[in-house]
Amino acid sequence: SQNLFDLLFPNAHEGWAFGLDGVILKTRNGEQWEIAHRNGASLNSVTRHHLFGSAYFDGRLWAVGERGAVIVSEMGKGAWQKADIKSPPLSLNGIDFGPDGFGLMVGNRGLILRTLDGGKSWHRLTLHSQGAGKGLSRSQ
Repeated sequence: SQNLFDLLFPNAHEGWAFGLDGVILKTRNGEQWEIAHRNGASLNSVTRHHLFGSAYFDGRLWAVGERGAVIVSEMGKGAWQKADIKSPPLSLNGIDFGPDGFGLMVGNRGLILRTLDGGKSWHRLTLHSQGAGKGLSRSQ
């Protein structure tokens, strides 16, 4: 069994679970799950970190986690890649996107990263209070 931290269902047919040591599980029906990744077997070393949050936007799956880990996959392609994001090595605990491409990542020590272009570029926001961001949501 695996410790899991987040679930993502980008549509009614596919689901993903993310967890300890970079484990990623996939389902097509919600009943049977298969291991899509475990312990660096099919991804580069950044995904050996715990994965705490996930999101879907514009055909891409995103997962964030320990020590600034950010990975992305094109829906239906199966391959996960390390995202090219300049982030300090702080844990990222949540990610979300709005329908217009606005997105946020939150993490430890008040870390907030923002995108206005669907994840092509990310910029750090300054927060005047320090804390561990655990999650986020955007009202529509």
